[in-house]
Amino acid sequence: MREIVYRTIKGEVRPVQALEPPPLVFNIVKQFTGEEPQAAWCVISRQVLARPGVLAAGIARATPTPTCPRWASPSKWCTTATRRQRASGALAGAARLDRRAEFVGDIPSPREALATAAAAPNGPIVLMDVGDNIGGGSAADSTVILAEAKRLGIRRFLPDALRPGAVAACVAAGVGNTLTLAVGGKTDRLHGEPVEVTGYVRLIGDGIFEDWRPTHGGQRHFDGGTSVVLETTDGTHSS
Repeated sequence: MREIVYRTIKGEVRPVQALEPPPLVFNIVKQFTGEEPQAAWCVISRQVLARPGVLAAGIARATPTPTCPRWASPSKWCTTATRRQRASGALAGAARLDRRAEFVGDIPSPREALATAAAAPNGPIVLMDVGDNIGGGSAADSTVILAEAKRLGIRRFLPDALRPGAVAACVAAGVGNTLTLAVGGKTDRLHGEPVEVTGYVRLIGDGIFEDWRPTHGGQRHFDGGTSVVLETTDGTHSS
Protein backbone atom coordinates (compact mmCIF):
# COMPACT_ATOMS: atom_id res chain seq x y z
CA MET A 1 0.00 0.00 0.00
CA ARG A 2 2.89 2.38 0.72
CA GLU A 3 4.12 1.89 -2.82
CA ILE A 4 0.69 2.83 -4.18
CA VAL A 5 0.66 6.01 -2.06
CA TYR A 6 4.18 6.86 -3.24
CA ARG A 7 3.32 6.33 -6.90
CA THR A 8 0.14 8.37 -6.51
CA ILE A 9 2.05 11.30 -5.01
CA LYS A 10 4.53 11.16 -7.89
CA GLY A 11 1.64 11.25 -10.33
CA GLU A 12 2.41 7.84 -11.85
CA VAL A 13 -1.02 6.41 -11.06
CA ARG A 14 -4.50 7.69 -10.25
CA PRO A 15 -6.03 4.83 -8.24
CA VAL A 16 -9.72 4.02 -8.48
CA GLN A 17 -11.62 1.32 -6.63
CA ALA A 18 -14.48 -1.06 -7.22
CA LEU A 19 -16.42 -3.07 -4.67
CA GLU A 20 -18.59 -6.13 -5.26
CA PRO A 21 -20.68 -7.32 -2.25
CA PRO A 22 -22.12 -10.76 -3.06
CA PRO A 23 -25.40 -11.83 -1.39
CA LEU A 24 -23.58 -13.94 1.17
CA VAL A 25 -22.82 -13.86 4.91
CA PHE A 26 -19.90 -15.72 6.50
CA ASN A 27 -20.38 -17.42 9.84
CA ILE A 28 -17.72 -16.04 12.15
CA VAL A 29 -16.22 -19.51 12.71
CA LYS A 30 -15.69 -19.84 8.96
CA GLN A 31 -13.45 -16.80 8.53
CA PHE A 32 -10.04 -18.45 8.96
CA THR A 33 -8.18 -17.97 5.68
CA GLY A 34 -5.87 -20.92 6.32
CA GLU A 35 -8.54 -23.50 5.50
CA GLU A 36 -11.54 -24.02 3.25
CA PRO A 37 -13.91 -22.57 2.33
CA GLN A 38 -12.27 -19.23 3.14
CA ALA A 39 -9.05 -20.21 1.39
CA ALA A 40 -10.94 -20.23 -1.92
CA TRP A 41 -11.66 -16.53 -1.52
CA CYS A 42 -7.94 -15.90 -1.16
CA VAL A 43 -7.48 -17.62 -4.52
CA ILE A 44 -10.01 -15.20 -6.03
CA SER A 45 -8.03 -12.26 -4.63
CA ARG A 46 -4.85 -13.54 -6.27
CA GLN A 47 -6.70 -13.98 -9.57
CA VAL A 48 -7.84 -10.36 -9.48
CA LEU A 49 -4.40 -9.12 -8.45
CA ALA A 50 -2.79 -10.89 -11.41
CA ARG A 51 -4.84 -8.91 -13.95
CA PRO A 52 -3.15 -6.05 -15.89
CA GLY A 53 -3.40 -2.65 -14.24
CA VAL A 54 -4.53 -3.96 -10.84
CA LEU A 55 -2.66 -2.39 -7.93
CA ALA A 56 -4.36 -4.14 -5.03
CA ALA A 57 -7.18 -6.57 -4.38
CA GLY A 58 -8.65 -8.45 -1.46
CA ILE A 59 -11.64 -9.76 0.43
CA ALA A 60 -13.38 -7.82 3.21
CA ARG A 61 -14.88 -10.63 5.26
CA ALA A 62 -17.15 -8.47 7.49
CA THR A 63 -19.02 -9.84 10.51
CA PRO A 64 -22.38 -11.63 10.54
CA THR A 65 -23.69 -9.87 13.66
CA PRO A 66 -23.20 -6.12 13.19
CA THR A 67 -25.45 -3.30 14.26
CA CYS A 68 -25.15 -1.85 10.77
CA PRO A 69 -26.59 -4.17 8.04
CA ARG A 70 -24.13 -3.04 5.37
CA TRP A 71 -21.26 -4.42 7.45
CA ALA A 72 -22.70 -7.93 7.45
CA SER A 73 -21.93 -8.78 3.84
CA PRO A 74 -18.40 -9.67 2.71
CA SER A 75 -17.06 -7.89 -0.35
CA LYS A 76 -14.48 -8.33 -3.06
CA TRP A 77 -12.56 -5.13 -3.68
CA CYS A 78 -10.07 -4.03 -6.30
CA THR A 79 -7.86 -0.98 -6.87
CA THR A 80 -6.57 -0.22 -10.36
CA ALA A 81 -4.23 2.38 -11.77
CA THR A 82 -6.72 4.24 -13.96
CA ARG A 83 -10.33 3.60 -14.95
CA ARG A 84 -13.08 2.38 -12.65
CA GLN A 85 -14.34 0.22 -15.50
CA ARG A 86 -11.10 -1.71 -15.35
CA ALA A 87 -11.49 -2.28 -11.61
CA SER A 88 -15.08 -3.44 -12.02
CA GLY A 89 -14.10 -5.64 -14.94
CA ALA A 90 -11.35 -7.30 -12.91
CA LEU A 91 -13.86 -8.25 -10.23
CA ALA A 92 -16.43 -9.41 -12.76
CA GLY A 93 -13.86 -11.59 -14.48
CA ALA A 94 -12.72 -13.29 -11.29
CA ALA A 95 -13.82 -16.80 -10.50
CA ARG A 96 -17.22 -17.05 -8.84
CA LEU A 97 -17.63 -18.79 -5.52
CA ASP A 98 -20.95 -20.52 -4.93
CA ARG A 99 -20.42 -22.57 -1.77
CA ARG A 100 -22.98 -21.06 0.57
CA ALA A 101 -23.59 -24.17 2.65
CA GLU A 102 -19.91 -24.35 3.64
CA PHE A 103 -20.04 -20.90 5.27
CA VAL A 104 -22.94 -21.72 7.60
CA GLY A 105 -20.84 -23.22 10.39
CA ASP A 106 -21.54 -25.97 12.89
CA ILE A 107 -21.45 -24.42 16.36
CA PRO A 108 -22.08 -26.67 19.37
CA SER A 109 -24.56 -25.67 22.07
CA PRO A 110 -23.14 -24.47 25.42
CA ARG A 111 -24.00 -27.85 26.95
CA GLU A 112 -22.24 -29.76 24.15
CA ALA A 113 -19.19 -27.51 24.32
CA LEU A 114 -18.90 -27.79 28.09
CA ALA A 115 -19.32 -31.58 27.96
CA THR A 116 -16.51 -31.82 25.41
CA ALA A 117 -14.28 -29.57 27.49
CA ALA A 118 -14.98 -31.52 30.67
CA ALA A 119 -14.02 -34.78 28.95
CA ALA A 120 -10.75 -33.42 27.53
CA PRO A 121 -7.67 -35.11 29.07
CA ASN A 122 -5.61 -31.91 29.10
CA GLY A 123 -6.29 -28.22 29.51
CA PRO A 124 -6.90 -25.41 29.66
CA ILE A 125 -9.83 -25.52 27.23
CA VAL A 126 -11.09 -22.23 25.78
CA LEU A 127 -14.79 -21.82 24.98
CA MET A 128 -15.79 -18.77 22.97
CA ASP A 129 -19.28 -17.28 22.75
CA VAL A 130 -18.96 -16.08 19.16
CA GLY A 131 -22.26 -14.19 19.41
CA ASP A 132 -20.94 -12.02 22.24
CA ASN A 133 -18.65 -10.08 19.91
CA ILE A 134 -18.18 -6.40 20.71
CA GLY A 135 -16.81 -5.89 17.20
CA GLY A 136 -20.22 -6.95 15.91
CA GLY A 137 -22.20 -4.78 18.31
CA SER A 138 -22.67 -7.10 21.28
CA ALA A 139 -22.46 -5.93 24.89
CA ALA A 140 -19.77 -8.41 26.03
CA ASP A 141 -21.80 -9.44 29.08
CA SER A 142 -23.18 -12.78 27.88
CA THR A 143 -23.94 -15.35 30.58
CA VAL A 144 -24.99 -18.23 28.33
CA ILE A 145 -21.90 -20.38 28.96
CA LEU A 146 -21.59 -19.35 32.62
CA ALA A 147 -25.22 -20.22 33.38
CA GLU A 148 -24.89 -23.64 31.73
CA ALA A 149 -21.63 -24.36 33.55
CA LYS A 150 -23.35 -23.55 36.84
CA ARG A 151 -26.30 -25.83 36.00
CA LEU A 152 -23.92 -28.68 35.16
CA GLY A 153 -21.91 -28.14 38.32
CA ILE A 154 -18.64 -27.70 36.41
CA ARG A 155 -15.75 -26.63 38.64
CA ARG A 156 -12.62 -24.64 37.80
CA PHE A 157 -14.40 -22.58 35.18
CA LEU A 158 -13.08 -19.07 34.47
CA PRO A 159 -15.49 -16.84 32.50
CA ASP A 160 -14.24 -13.48 31.29
CA ALA A 161 -16.62 -10.65 30.42
CA LEU A 162 -17.30 -6.96 30.77
CA ARG A 163 -19.13 -6.41 34.09
CA PRO A 164 -18.29 -2.90 35.37
CA GLY A 165 -20.88 -2.99 38.17
CA ALA A 166 -19.63 -6.31 39.51
CA VAL A 167 -16.04 -5.09 39.35
CA ALA A 168 -16.92 -1.96 41.31
CA ALA A 169 -18.66 -4.06 43.99
CA CYS A 170 -15.63 -6.35 44.32
CA VAL A 171 -13.24 -3.40 44.58
CA ALA A 172 -15.42 -1.88 47.28
CA ALA A 173 -15.45 -5.18 49.18
CA GLY A 174 -11.67 -5.56 48.95
CA VAL A 175 -9.36 -8.55 48.50
CA GLY A 176 -10.21 -11.51 50.74
CA ASN A 177 -13.77 -10.42 51.47
CA THR A 178 -16.89 -12.36 50.46
CA LEU A 179 -19.91 -11.01 48.62
CA THR A 180 -22.88 -12.10 46.55
CA LEU A 181 -23.68 -10.35 43.29
CA ALA A 182 -25.37 -10.80 39.93
CA VAL A 183 -23.01 -10.78 36.95
CA GLY A 184 -23.70 -10.29 33.26
CA GLY A 185 -26.95 -9.78 31.39
CA LYS A 186 -27.08 -6.09 32.28
CA THR A 187 -27.49 -4.56 28.83
CA ASP A 188 -30.35 -6.71 27.54
CA ARG A 189 -31.72 -10.23 27.73
CA LEU A 190 -30.47 -11.30 24.30
CA HIS A 191 -27.33 -12.87 25.78
CA GLY A 192 -28.67 -14.56 28.89
CA GLU A 193 -30.01 -13.56 32.28
CA PRO A 194 -27.83 -12.23 35.13
CA VAL A 195 -26.21 -15.08 37.09
CA GLU A 196 -25.91 -14.84 40.87
CA VAL A 197 -22.58 -15.90 42.34
CA THR A 198 -21.12 -15.85 45.83
CA GLY A 199 -17.42 -15.84 46.54
CA TYR A 200 -14.41 -13.95 47.83
CA VAL A 201 -12.32 -11.38 46.00
CA ARG A 202 -9.08 -13.16 45.18
CA LEU A 203 -7.36 -10.48 43.12
CA ILE A 204 -7.74 -6.87 41.99
CA GLY A 205 -5.57 -5.78 39.04
CA ASP A 206 -5.13 -2.78 36.77
CA GLY A 207 -5.91 -4.72 33.57
CA ILE A 208 -2.74 -3.60 31.80
CA PHE A 209 -1.07 -6.36 29.81
CA GLU A 210 1.26 -7.03 26.88
CA ASP A 211 0.58 -9.52 24.12
CA TRP A 212 3.47 -11.72 23.02
CA ARG A 213 3.00 -10.68 19.40
CA PRO A 214 1.38 -7.71 17.59
CA THR A 215 -2.40 -8.07 17.21
CA HIS A 216 -5.39 -5.84 16.44
CA GLY A 217 -3.71 -3.38 14.10
CA GLY A 218 -0.17 -4.15 15.21
CA GLN A 219 -0.68 -3.39 18.91
CA ARG A 220 0.97 -5.31 21.73
CA HIS A 221 0.16 -3.18 24.79
CA PHE A 222 -3.40 -3.06 26.12
CA ASP A 223 -5.31 -1.55 29.03
CA GLY A 224 -8.43 -3.51 29.97
CA GLY A 225 -9.22 -1.31 32.97
CA THR A 226 -9.64 -2.40 36.56
CA SER A 227 -10.12 -6.17 36.68
CA VAL A 228 -10.93 -8.59 39.49
CA VAL A 229 -10.96 -12.34 40.10
CA LEU A 230 -13.85 -13.58 42.23
CA GLU A 231 -13.44 -17.14 43.49
CA THR A 232 -16.83 -18.60 44.23
CA THR A 233 -17.58 -21.14 46.92
CA ASP A 234 -18.21 -23.93 44.41
CA GLY A 235 -14.72 -23.63 42.90
CA THR A 236 -15.70 -21.54 39.91
CA HIS A 237 -13.79 -18.35 39.19
CA SER A 238 -15.36 -15.26 37.71
CA SER A 239 -13.23 -12.49 36.29
